[in-house]
Amino acid sequence: MGTLLRATEEAAVAGLADVRESDFSFVSEALEPIGFNRRTGNFDGINPYLEVASFNRPDGRLFLLNYACHAVTLGRKPVVSADWPGAAVRALEARGHRALLLQGFCGDVDPVTNLNRWGEGTEEDLGLYGETIAGRAVKAARSAARTPMAGLRAVEKRVRVPLAVPPREAIAGLADDFLKKNARFPLADRFAAEWKKHALRAYEGIAARPFVDRVPLQAMSIGAMKLIALPGEVFSAYGLMLKKEFPALLAAGYANGNIGYLPSGSAFEDPDDYASRFAPMFYTVFPFRPDLPLLIVGTARELLTSLGGP
Repeated sequence: MGTLLRATEEAAVAGLADVRESDFSFVSEALEPIGFNRRTGNFDGINPYLEVASFNRPDGRLFLLNYACHAVTLGRKPVVSADWPGAAVRALEARGHRALLLQGFCGDVDPVTNLNRWGEGTEEDLGLYGETIAGRAVKAARSAARTPMAGLRAVEKRVRVPLAVPPREAIAGLADDFLKKNARFPLADRFAAEWKKHALRAYEGIAARPFVDRVPLQAMSIGAMKLIALPGEVFSAYGLMLKKEFPALLAAGYANGNIGYLPSGSAFEDPDDYASRFAPMFYTVFPFRPDLPLLIVGTARELLTSLGGP
């Protein structure tokens, strides 16, 4: 992490020094499933498309890719890995191209290897995922129609995301529920005890201001292609809803920060759901209100519409 800021700065400077004319194309390419819906245990409710933006120059292509899946193929192994996104970029660069991959709205999407045995994926699995994505990206770019690259537009809006603050007397019970449901994880008992103390200390302040303020939602466009960036682990339903209205859409999660999981409606209806009930204890102390999707999707739609175009 100590090298990340400098490396980002160096990459930006190198990019500015490498500005050249290029053709631009965008296409959605159906992909053999790399991810599955981990809440339902099947392939319902996932985005099966690899979004492929290609900047085509005489010396090769610059790919901007987008696919929705958690990067947890290797599970809890004591290694540093870029997981399947890194494998995809490496496979494209081995073909003589450059690539950047934006992780999509994957809050409820895991690698398909986890459908068999969670966290037991291997480097060979990563190689398969990387080659699959790289092969599909190159094939899609070859057949994609060139589109006008009518400049870059961008817009951002900060929103207030409301929290569902329980009664103070319910805090002890919530800590007990967390421990019952998550006792298999190391140090779950320690976390439950520490969370209870923190929640009681912070209760008055949160109850007086029951929201996360100035949460950034960002949208961009290059010609007809649009990008929506949200700061969290966004459930796939958000992207599917927006893609109906904006077909040439890239959806980037974990963007400009991370306020935690952004679940969809069905998750809020499940009292034992990890993403809507227990995970917020790590991020915002208390969970978001069930009307969260209306706020986020509505604001995202507003921003994308404001960019104009199809």
